[in-house]
Amino acid sequence: MIEAKYIVFKTSDWDEDITKKLGENAAELKRLYAVPDAVVLRLQDVFTKSVLYQYSNTIHLTCDILLSISGGMLEEECESLMSIADHMVDLANIELETKFPD
Repeated sequence: MIEAKYIVFKTSDWDEDITKKLGENAAELKRLYAVPDAVVLRLQDVFTKSVLYQYSNTIHLTCDILLSISGGMLEEECESLMSIADHMVDLANIELETKFPD
């Protein structure tokens, strides 16, 4: 399995379990570390593979366009983007038993 970049809690789990353990500190930690624009895709979700492949394909297409209109001036940026695209494919290729999202 690929090493996780984030630690994610369901809000209900945080509110019920972590708040019990940390008391008043839990609200401050939540305020400081919550990532409000994040979306979580679980690898076991039956729809995730197609989303990750499409994300990767969109990056490939974008880089193809950027490189063609920039005369290759954006090669470094596209290399960085392509590493993200490769990472998405690696995630999509992890074999897990799938289920519908909960």
